[in-house]
Amino acid sequence: MKDVGRALGIPFAEMNQFAKLIPARPGITIADAIKENPDLKRTIETNPLHHKLITNAQKLEGTVRQLGVHACAVIIAPSPMTDFCPLQHPPKDDTAIVTQFSAYPLDGL
Repeated sequence: MKDVGRALGIPFAEMNQFAKLIPARPGITIADAIKENPDLKRTIETNPLHHKLITNAQKLEGTVRQLGVHACAVIIAPSPMTDFCPLQHPPKDDTAIVTQFSAYPLDGL
């Protein structure tokens, strides 16, 4: 949410006040937050910039925000890893190869 606010040029203090309207509960969706907090719903309905913020944030909800590399995981496969998942070099390292999947989907391969 705050990344979208920054991209829209919303002042830091205003964005912090807006973000406080979203319940601080892991896994909450934007739609659930709007249902749970009438103040959040009201500001979205009355402030066009906040409406734009929510609309754009919902489009990004659930997407990967940044790359992370687990330092202790090794994947062993019966054939090339490209048969199972996409691969890439991590940032600033041209020698290592990492998967483009998170750890949980890889557990089941």
